[in-house]
Amino acid sequence: MEKLSIQQVSELLQISKDTLRYYDKLGLVCPERGVNNYRSYTAQDVLSLQYIQVLSFTGFTLSEVKQLFGYMMSCDVENLPLIFALLKKKREELTKKVTVFQSMIEYINETEEIMCSKKSETDISMINATAMKMFQQMKELREGQK
Repeated sequence: MEKLSIQQVSELLQISKDTLRYYDKLGLVCPERGVNNYRSYTAQDVLSLQYIQVLSFTGFTLSEVKQLFGYMMSCDVENLPLIFALLKKKREELTKKVTVFQSMIEYINETEEIMCSKKSETDISMINATAMKMFQQMKELREGQK
């Protein structure tokens, strides 16, 4: 693969040029610079940017991504427990989110079912009680992420 310009990488990966420059500033992906000082991205740079996109979508912060990249780039076997710990922590966070999202889907289904049947004060109080339960679960999830 030939080297790509910032414009080409931006279009290829659908990442803004400002974001690519920011990643360079943070030291996440540092493309080579040509004589004209333009960024020139290699296939490895593109792969790293794809990793960043996947990890970000998964909920990793850029700080965590940088830490993970640092461990991986060192190729030091002693870093494996650190990598595993980061991944395990993120898996636990995602598992909690999945649980909350499943509850949200149940809430929507229950609310829809109640609304399609009768609309009495009892039904509305059931919807409200379920909403309060959802709020509590989301609150616990947020507190667990701190």
